Amino acid sequence: MALAKELMGYPLITERSSLVSSASHFKKRTQSTQFSINPFDRRPRKTKSGVVAAISEDLVKTLRFSTTTGDRKSEEEEKAAVKFKVRAVVTVRNKNKEDLKETLVKHLDAFADKIGRNIVLELISTQLDPKTKLPKKSNAAVLKDWSKKSKTKAERVHYTAEFTVDAAFGSPGAITVMNKHQKEFFLESITIEGFALGPVHFPCNSWVQSQKDHPDKRIFFTNQPYLPNETPSGLRVLREKELKNLRGDGSGVRKLSDRIYDFDVYNDLGNPDKSSELSRPKLGGKEVPYPRRCRTGRQSTVSDKDAESRVEKPLPMYVPRDEQFEESKQDTFAAGRLKAVLHHLIPSLKASIVAEDFADFGEIDRLYKEGLLLKLGFQDDIFKKFPLPKVVVDTLQESTKGLLKYDTPKILSKDKNAWLRDDEFARQAIAGINPVNIERVKTFPPVSNLDPKIYGPQHSALTDDHIIGHLDGFSVQQALEENRLYMLDYHDIFLPFLDRINALDGRKAYATRTIFFLTRLGTLKPVAIELSLPPHGPKHRSKRVLTPPVDATSNWMWQLAKAHVSSNDAGVHQLVNHWLRTHACLEPFILAAHRQLSAMHPIFKLLDPHMRYTLEINALARQSLISADGVIEGGFTAGAYGMEMSAAAYKSSWRFDMEGLPADLIRRGMAIPDATQPHGLKLLIEDYPYANDGLLLWSAIQTWVRTYVERYYPNPNLIKTDSELQSWYSESINVGHADLRDADWWPELSTVDDLVSILTTLIWLASAQHAALNFGQYPYGGYVPNRPPLMRRLIPDESDPEYASFISHPEKYYFSSMPSLAQTSKFMAVVDTLSTHSPDEEYIGERQQPSIWTGDAEIVEAFYGFAAEIGRIEKEIEKRNADPDRRNRCGAGVLPYELLVPSSEPGVTCRDSFLSLYFLVFCDLRPVTVDLDDGETTVHFWISGHRRISRQNLVMLHGYGGNSKWQFVHQVSDLSKTFNLFIPDLVFFGKSYSKNIDRSVEIQARSVVGGLKKLGCVEGGGGISIYSISYGGFVAYRMAKIWPAMVEKLVIVSSGVGFTQQQKTAELKKHGGDCSKILVPKTPMDLRLLIKISMNTGLTFVDWVPDFVLSQFIAVMYEKNRQELLELAKNLLEREEEPELPVISQKTLIVWGDKDKVFPLEHAYRLQRHLQSSRLEIIKETGHAVNIEAPTTLNNFITSFVLSA
Repeated sequence: MALAKELMGYPLITERSSLVSSASHFKKRTQSTQFSINPFDRRPRKTKSGVVAAISEDLVKTLRFSTTTGDRKSEEEEKAAVKFKVRAVVTVRNKNKEDLKETLVKHLDAFADKIGRNIVLELISTQLDPKTKLPKKSNAAVLKDWSKKSKTKAERVHYTAEFTVDAAFGSPGAITVMNKHQKEFFLESITIEGFALGPVHFPCNSWVQSQKDHPDKRIFFTNQPYLPNETPSGLRVLREKELKNLRGDGSGVRKLSDRIYDFDVYNDLGNPDKSSELSRPKLGGKEVPYPRRCRTGRQSTVSDKDAESRVEKPLPMYVPRDEQFEESKQDTFAAGRLKAVLHHLIPSLKASIVAEDFADFGEIDRLYKEGLLLKLGFQDDIFKKFPLPKVVVDTLQESTKGLLKYDTPKILSKDKNAWLRDDEFARQAIAGINPVNIERVKTFPPVSNLDPKIYGPQHSALTDDHIIGHLDGFSVQQALEENRLYMLDYHDIFLPFLDRINALDGRKAYATRTIFFLTRLGTLKPVAIELSLPPHGPKHRSKRVLTPPVDATSNWMWQLAKAHVSSNDAGVHQLVNHWLRTHACLEPFILAAHRQLSAMHPIFKLLDPHMRYTLEINALARQSLISADGVIEGGFTAGAYGMEMSAAAYKSSWRFDMEGLPADLIRRGMAIPDATQPHGLKLLIEDYPYANDGLLLWSAIQTWVRTYVERYYPNPNLIKTDSELQSWYSESINVGHADLRDADWWPELSTVDDLVSILTTLIWLASAQHAALNFGQYPYGGYVPNRPPLMRRLIPDESDPEYASFISHPEKYYFSSMPSLAQTSKFMAVVDTLSTHSPDEEYIGERQQPSIWTGDAEIVEAFYGFAAEIGRIEKEIEKRNADPDRRNRCGAGVLPYELLVPSSEPGVTCRDSFLSLYFLVFCDLRPVTVDLDDGETTVHFWISGHRRISRQNLVMLHGYGGNSKWQFVHQVSDLSKTFNLFIPDLVFFGKSYSKNIDRSVEIQARSVVGGLKKLGCVEGGGGISIYSISYGGFVAYRMAKIWPAMVEKLVIVSSGVGFTQQQKTAELKKHGGDCSKILVPKTPMDLRLLIKISMNTGLTFVDWVPDFVLSQFIAVMYEKNRQELLELAKNLLEREEEPELPVISQKTLIVWGDKDKVFPLEHAYRLQRHLQSSRLEIIKETGHAVNIEAPTTLNNFITSFVLSA
């Protein structure tokens, strides 16, 4: 904890924190944290008092006393007379790509900066000046070296500025920025250095506009959280002023550079000026209730004064400037758009070029194998239409080859025919892209809630006779009583729209109900599908039931029925569950948060990462996806009526109090409250992957939110009197969800439990729920027959004219019912883009600036605990996906359920994969996994791919700082050219594991030797040499002692071999804290400490490496087997060694860094004296991590020693 405070600017020796929680969670955490230097003050939490600034060496004015009257000046006047300088380090993020205009303006700004048109900053105190009653201010300071650094190509550029303040200034609380350049710039952060309280951080992450566009100074606050009533006097006016700026006045057309958040209805989806057929109803208001969206203020259309004019691509839609995508996210969508454009353009050139329907399944498969045009014969037709030189044609074909091919969706990766099976169709209802609609059947037959006068009888056409033969011996009543009947019910949401949908060209749909039976194995199987159409007279057959097939004809009809169910499911998934519930319904809460919660408010800081990009994504959706003739209308069954269907769902079924996972599961009958069960729920389908994994994440989020809320609201009165918090919640409901504001189900906001529930629900929807509904769209929907977004034909019966053609050519009829090639191509490109993670996304449990997003060290520490829990959940999900008893996520051809895995590939995991590639390609090493004879232990090795008899065998044993790849990456390239290398991951490091409970060094030694014997390393009479570092040295010494005939030579680097238990503990305790936790870091601060202890040079890098990078390293290296690694460390540190270290006979090379802070140099001398056949090499100006700081020197020592006679 002390380390966290030191890094964040808290003095360690004299200042006692006043930021205290009454929550027992923190009492326990503090009692168990051994890094603390000062005991944590348990006074009630209050605003941090001002800290007197330290006097720097740059005194501008010295203290003077009156010599004429002899009167001393007041204390305040004395402090004001002493002035000193503090420094700002300002981080600006450059654009990676600039157009010509931006480049020219950039050069003009660089020139203007030299003549005084520059960036001006002003520091503002938390205190008021007692005379002026205004906030104390520093002088205005100019950002230095802007012109000089204008050509810097780095992503981030650091500038400095110097302020002059007096000793009475107090603590800095805000900073203003004025941009006198012509061009905006992205201000990432500002750190003020020179005050006694330590560095003061301002996380900004905002575009600062030119003074010509926005004449007011920008205001940024420190990372210190304050409730409204705690706001320091010097910041109160600024706090309200900044909120007023963000609210705007509700008038005018928004400019792209604005930062104004306001509400409006969805009146910009249609384009009546272009065509009356593109007119769409306004969503929002009494007639069609809907959430509100971000106001743009654009002019109304000519044709309809209630409709707002549209902005078409490529022109951007307005969202507040800081809500716009960062470049990496822009690139992700741009790449997807390019692919979408190509896949849209080519099939649309001429109907004669591309056949309308697929001919067979093989033609769909070729979209992934060969591309849209190539190998399908379409390219010749296209280029006949557009005569071009052959070289141009060849170039175009080659350059577009990659773009015109699709990745193979995961649904085809294990078993390309799995999607056809009934069990897979059913499994996707609980483990697919839309696992949130399945519900338990409580009444059979099901009953509709629609008006019978309009839509016919409310009872279903389903009967007991339809399903009794498929219930494995259960009666219908028994199946109901034992919770074995489940249903996908899309009857009521589709039926009111079917007449209009089926009147559209090329669209045909039913309102479907599907009944599933839960087998004794815990899997589902479909037992009946009901297909309903609107009634048209008493003789019209409006309801039809199909059951599992018994012959070829019924099989094709059953496949078509499942396709119609999947089409219903795809529409509801996209329009209701994905768009409405995780996008549109969250937008009001986001708008209100920016309008009513100050950036200083702790709840804003909590919600901030979960609000990121939503407004921009929603704006892009209004422009291209949900708009008239947009992707959704063009690609999904509901067509032009899709958004009306979404609005109908909002009016009839959306309830905020039911959006949390436990409440939703109970509402759908998928779970019942049970206090004896984990999470307080009993799932009625035990193997329900979405719910199983979702509840882990829900509970982790809820625990984190409760910890956070209790920190700032120790009593409910603080919630009731928090004006900003109450205004946020009130505006979210009364303005953002105005059409449902009178509903009686809105939760109150009066207690800690209320606030925890509301915030947990919002974070769940924005993170885990959105991931479950979004990122599987291409893996499952990218193969269109699995989830057709629309159907073009109904299923014929014997009385239909089409029945004969269906019987004679069922496959042809099937594909004529599916989306066409053009529709398929466009849809695949869109869901491919929507399913893509961008490189700059923050995953749950991550922050871009984890150590400075808040100035509350206790919360930073708690956040790392939350991040660690998320890491444990990820490992638990991995275990579940490998559990053969969980048949809904593991088995032959079954996809693992990974949609709620909290993280993705970018970062350290990616670098770990790169190191594997480096070992393979550049070092001729290959990975080998060895199962030992004990049946309990698996050891992973990297070994030389081409072993040569003429080369000696060198075994390399790593230490505690990660796996073998990370520790030896700087050495293997050289050593692999001289030796046959055998590089194991020691047990519980990397990919090595054991069920053995022994945590001794001996078990490590025996595991390595057992693996070497399996690999044939010690056959033929030849011995081995061992190079070991740190912890590996203990293992190597045991190997040399137990197997002296096997081990010929030994290299020991920076190892505590021979230390007594007291010596080992004493050396590590010099650095403070729990020794085992130093060796197995849990937080970035822990890792920074380990690095600083281990290294002597290059230490500054560890301070600027982002916390999220260090967190990813910890996750990769330590989280999988954290408990086992801690036990290994404890065994090493607490085990009593033999009274005297046994002498070994092998020739030994001892290598040490003279600045080793883990095992000091004098131990190297002791070890040399103890081992008669040894020599010592000391590397100057090097710490414990010799392998990292001096790898070349170390390699030279190893090579010459091992090869010597």
